[in-house]
Amino acid sequence: MAKLHLTTLLFTLGTTLSLVAQQKVVTYYDPEESIIKEVYYAKENQPDFLEGEYKKYHPNGKLATEGNFQNGYKNGEFKEYYDNGKLNRIIHFKDGIKEGAVKVYDESGQLIQTANFADNKLTDSLYIYFPDGSLRSRGFFVDDRPDGLLEEYYENGKIKREITYKNGQQTGVTKTYYANGQLQTDGNYLNGILNGYYTTYFSNGQVETESSLIEGSKSGVFKNYDSLGQLLLEGNYLNGVLHGPNKAFYADGKPKHSITYDNGKLTGTNSYYYPSGKLEKLIELNKDGYQITKYFSPSEVLLKKEIYLNDQPEKTWVHYDSTGNIKKEVPYTTGKVNGILKEYYTSGKLKTETSFKYDVKYGDYKTYYESGELESVTPFRNDIKHGAFTKYAKNGTVITSGEFAGNKVVNEWKYYDEEGNWVKTEVYQAGKLLRTIKPEEGESN
Repeated sequence: MAKLHLTTLLFTLGTTLSLVAQQKVVTYYDPEESIIKEVYYAKENQPDFLEGEYKKYHPNGKLATEGNFQNGYKNGEFKEYYDNGKLNRIIHFKDGIKEGAVKVYDESGQLIQTANFADNKLTDSLYIYFPDGSLRSRGFFVDDRPDGLLEEYYENGKIKREITYKNGQQTGVTKTYYANGQLQTDGNYLNGILNGYYTTYFSNGQVETESSLIEGSKSGVFKNYDSLGQLLLEGNYLNGVLHGPNKAFYADGKPKHSITYDNGKLTGTNSYYYPSGKLEKLIELNKDGYQITKYFSPSEVLLKKEIYLNDQPEKTWVHYDSTGNIKKEVPYTTGKVNGILKEYYTSGKLKTETSFKYDVKYGDYKTYYESGELESVTPFRNDIKHGAFTKYAKNGTVITSGEFAGNKVVNEWKYYDEEGNWVKTEVYQAGKLLRTIKPEEGESN
């Protein structure tokens, strides 16, 4: 036991059986020795061997603990107090070991817990109370471990939870309740882990979920309902992962999806629906490992087609407009855009072509007139405009020619009309216009 600034008074205590030399020990909170911390008695020359009355105080001077030591051990009743002087706990010891009844009080003096110890271990009944004195929980302990039924209550007196223990482990049925007394959850445990059935309920008594588990892993059929009893989802688990048919429903009973899992992964043909019942999405997995996903509008027009391999985008993805015409085609290789990305006018005519190498623009970016003629060519290197740029009139005549370097216009940029006549020349350096030359200044094209 730590001691601060001891003041020792040596004296002799006489009894009818023997005379034992003792010293009174006083410890303090402060160096000035003005705030007493402890007062106790110890054998002479053995300051850690306590004997007789023991008292400890709060820094405000109020008694914190009182009891007795015998042969160096706590013995008999010990009382602990709050710093307002109110009793906090009564506990009993025998040769330094907790033995017998324990009572705990709150700062207002209300009893909030009772328990019993045997050989330093919780045993028999444990009761915990709310500040108003009503029962909060009760349980039974054997060798410091809960055993049997543990009950918890709401302040209104209704049951909150019932837990069954065996050998200190949650084993058997456990139930929880809403404050209105309605059952909330009901499940079976084995050695602290859910094992067997598990059911949850809405506060109106309607079943919310039904499932089963084997040593904590979901297994077998599960079902989810809304508060009116309508089935929303049903499926199967195997060893903790989704396996087998899986069906979901809207609140009106119409299908929301009909899909199939194989050890946690989608397999076969899987359909998802709008609330109207129309097909919204279709996922098909073929024997080569490709997943083809199609999206549809509420009017059943195909809007998008995606292809995956090993959960990564693969091959050409196609986007459609609301009338079903192709809007964009995006080529993928192992999850990255790779190849020529194409965009289309609503008429279905080619609008742009962008060359990619694994998510990086590399090569020519081309635009087209809706009538089909090439409009412009912009060179890219590593996502940066770099190289000769050309723009054409619909008749194929060059109307602009210039050069990019590091995403900036450089050198001469020449402009022509649709007949091929030179209009002007602009001279750039690192993106900055230096001068403009026009035909009247005497320069030829």
